[in-house]
Amino acid sequence: MNEEETFRAVLRELFGTDIDMSLEEGAKVFSQGVKLPVKKKTLGGDTVYTIYDVDKYVSEKETTKMVAEDTLMRPKEDIKSLKDVEKMYGELNSFLGSKTINATNVRDSDNVLGSSHVYLSQNILSSKYIGFSENCNSCEYVYGSKFMADSSFCIRCQDSSLTNCFEVSWSAKCSNCFYCHNCFDLQDCMFCFHLASKQYCIANRQYTKEEYEKAKKMVVEHLLKNKFRVKFFPVL
Repeated sequence: MNEEETFRAVLRELFGTDIDMSLEEGAKVFSQGVKLPVKKKTLGGDTVYTIYDVDKYVSEKETTKMVAEDTLMRPKEDIKSLKDVEKMYGELNSFLGSKTINATNVRDSDNVLGSSHVYLSQNILSSKYIGFSENCNSCEYVYGSKFMADSSFCIRCQDSSLTNCFEVSWSAKCSNCFYCHNCFDLQDCMFCFHLASKQYCIANRQYTKEEYEKAKKMVVEHLLKNKFRVKFFPVL
């Protein structure tokens, strides 16, 4: 599958229905609260994406050309004050954008290492199929999330290690959960706080599997009609 198909597969896994949404549309819906790289023009006219807020940028292609043409080194100048250093610095000051190392199929991203199929994200390490996210390590199929590790099939999660979760934060070993915080080892739970080792709970209350699935269907129907938001739960 390509990146678009993979994103839609994650949506289907989480919400149980086909959702016709592109990556670009997903970024608008799910990236709120995530610090994404910004599009900038370089000194040479290239386009890069960057996490830096500075005056001048360069691309990898431009730096490679400067190295090949041996134009990076400058003649030595006398240094009599910090003003002299500032002047020399000002002639060179430019930061590299769209930085990648050992990464493939990366688009509109910055600081991507050992990863593949990354879109509009930053600080991504050893991961694949990541979109509009930041600071993900050893993750796959994660979108609109931040500070995640060892996670898969997640959308709008943060500070966690999860599987198949939506809007879950500061939690670990949870799966198939929606809207939970500070939880551990939960399965099939929604709107739970500070809970551990439970299944089929809603707002820290125990339900049967059938009761839970009926309530989850109602929640999903609401999300599909309301841009994937419930007003009473805080946004990332």
